[in-house]
Amino acid sequence: MRSSDHLSSGSGSKPTPARRPRKQFDLSLVRQYRPLIRQVVEEMRDQLPFDTDIQEVMSVASVVLARASVRYTDDTCDSFESYARGLIREAITREFPVRMSFLPPQENKIPASPAVKDGPLDLSGCRLLIVDDSPLTRRKLRFLLERQGYEIFEARSGEEALWLAPECHPDLILLDVMLDGMNGFETCRRLKENPAMEEIPVIFLTGKTDTQDIVTGFQAGACDYIGKPFKPQEALPRIRTHLNVRLLSDFRRKHIEELHTVNRAKDRLLRIASHDLRNPLSAIRGLSEMLEEHSFGALNDEQREIVTSIRSATEGMMELLTDLLELSTLEGDKMRIDFSEQSIVEVAQNVVNLCKVPGRKKSIGVSLEVAHAPERSTFDKNQIRRVIENLVSNAIKFSPCDREVTVWIGTTENAVQIEVRDQGPGIPEAEHSALFKEFSRTSVQPTAGEQSTGLGLSICRKIVRCHGGDISMHNRPEGGACFTFTLPLDPRSHLAEEAAKSREYSPSSETLIG
Repeated sequence: MRSSDHLSSGSGSKPTPARRPRKQFDLSLVRQYRPLIRQVVEEMRDQLPFDTDIQEVMSVASVVLARASVRYTDDTCDSFESYARGLIREAITREFPVRMSFLPPQENKIPASPAVKDGPLDLSGCRLLIVDDSPLTRRKLRFLLERQGYEIFEARSGEEALWLAPECHPDLILLDVMLDGMNGFETCRRLKENPAMEEIPVIFLTGKTDTQDIVTGFQAGACDYIGKPFKPQEALPRIRTHLNVRLLSDFRRKHIEELHTVNRAKDRLLRIASHDLRNPLSAIRGLSEMLEEHSFGALNDEQREIVTSIRSATEGMMELLTDLLELSTLEGDKMRIDFSEQSIVEVAQNVVNLCKVPGRKKSIGVSLEVAHAPERSTFDKNQIRRVIENLVSNAIKFSPCDREVTVWIGTTENAVQIEVRDQGPGIPEAEHSALFKEFSRTSVQPTAGEQSTGLGLSICRKIVRCHGGDISMHNRPEGGACFTFTLPLDPRSHLAEEAAKSREYSPSSETLIG
């Protein structure tokens, strides 16, 4: 017996097995287990969003199966099938947004924000400034309010209040109307002229109950009044109410500022990421097209199917990146609309000519009808061209072969009206409300497996509304869908009128008119 055999048997340890040679990828194994892949994908179809590209899911599953065949060490067929089934399900769950409706209700529940928790807010430590020329009134109010946990500051006159308030930063001011020297009304007006004091609630302390005096107090900037003599049962709840409003308002303002900051960072990251991803995706698309054209040799049916899936997925990703970049621009801090005198008929005709090429692939005709249109109107040429192009592309995408898509232009009393009509299946009435929301998709599927990002219609609505117009959709009685949008003949005047009505522009929705 050799020494190595003696040591092995004497020590009781098992001999180290020889390393198995690494398996090579076997394409026939993928073909053999193709039914298994289809079975697993069909089992999980109900858990996938209805717009998921099943061919893409099959491609991912095929890659997983190929890797599993290389790594698997047991040669029994039944064990490998069970092993591969688990890996395929895990990969589909990881790579695609599987629906979570099967989770128990408590796992789907979104936790409530701590800002809206039940019960009253903790107001202890809030700063109150008492402005009264009576030492007795000030002592009485201080004694009562300090017992509620408030921090108290005192001013004996309006002049003293004007310099003390910016120093102590009160959360609420109790202001006597009948002050010596500068009265309470004038003091309140002066306080509100200071931007730092503008949002601080002021409650008047007054023995006057005349309606005119109360109105004068509100006009000066007060939010409430408390009658004298001071009644704790009436005064304390009013003070708590206005402090609650003040704290919640501060909380809301801070969160809005944080959201604006985060949103700006998100937009910047999105622009950078989208731009950097376009180059490698363009290379992948170009190489897949070369493979389809047999530039590197002939492909068999399965290879051609995989290459087609790669090209289709790449084109879908390119379209998504384009839409994300457009959406990021529209939702940026400032969106610029470059109004100029243009011919809407010329813009629409250019789009129709461009869309005839993809239309021919499905034997779909694209035409323009002009009922009546102004020779020139005011709009942003590039943005409106994007809207028409998106609507026509959707009409081609969701229409069966051998149909017609029509762009119709007419006018109303003070607007240009553009319609894009198709002869497709239309859209279910129950899904109309979600049409123009971001990442929203309907149950209607593209008729030739085209990609859809769910962003196009939301972008169209943003552009049209920035022109002062509106966009809508309805199903045609004779079949098909009709998308309609309007553009005011004088959008600058229309937008100015709307701004005058609302006066509620936020930094994230400000539009610059060029």
